[in-house]
Amino acid sequence: MSELADAYLRDLGTLLLDRVNEARADITTKKGSSGFERGRLFGLAEAVGVMVNQAKAFEINLKRIGLDKVDVDALTRV
Repeated sequence: MSELADAYLRDLGTLLLDRVNEARADITTKKGSSGFERGRLFGLAEAVGVMVNQAKAFEINLKRIGLDKVDVDALTRV
């Protein structure tokens, strides 16, 4: 994989994880009182899960793209 592709995947994973954390934080505030933030959290967590699963399927080292410490099952815990 090229350095550019590595950088892209690292950034994408980081950005999605940041948004997962934002959605989780919003759920614990008044903004998260509706189902929208929960749906957003689950959608973002699913996207990260797809990234992790596809990296494994293509035998891409998760550490190389910054997803080696991600517990996909824990992403939706609030």
